[in-house]
Amino acid sequence: MKFKGDIIILDPCSAVKCDSDWQECGWGADMGKLGFTRFLCLDEGADCCRTVRNADTGEILGHFCTDSAVLVLLDFDELLAYNPGFSDHVKYPASCTVIRGFDGEATMENGCFIGRGNINFVTADS
Repeated sequence: MKFKGDIIILDPCSAVKCDSDWQECGWGADMGKLGFTRFLCLDEGADCCRTVRNADTGEILGHFCTDSAVLVLLDFDELLAYNPGFSDHVKYPASCTVIRGFDGEATMENGCFIGRGNINFVTADS
C-alpha cells in the first residue's frame, strides 16, 4: 500500500477512542470501519515487542509493542483526525514508532512490516 507522509506502527487498541470502536473495527483487523483509508493490519497471534530498523543501515528507528497481539501501520494524520487526543507517541515512546516523511510502499511479509521508498524499513524481533 502506498503511503506519503508520517506513518505509525502500534497496537490498534492504543489508537481507538473507546471500547465500542474497538469492537467495531474487529479488534484492529479492519480500521476502515473507523474511517481509516490507508492501513495495514498484522495479526501477531502472541504478545510481542518489536524493533523498526532502517533496512539499509541497520539503524534502529524505534520500537513498538502489542498487548492485543495485533499490530497496525497507519497514516499518522488519519490517526490524529480520528483521535485528536492520541499522544502515546509522546507519553509512551517505546509503545509505537512514528516514521516521519515516509514516501513509498509498505507491505506485510513473513509477519513483518516492510517499507520501500525514501526510508527503507523492516520490523524485527527486539
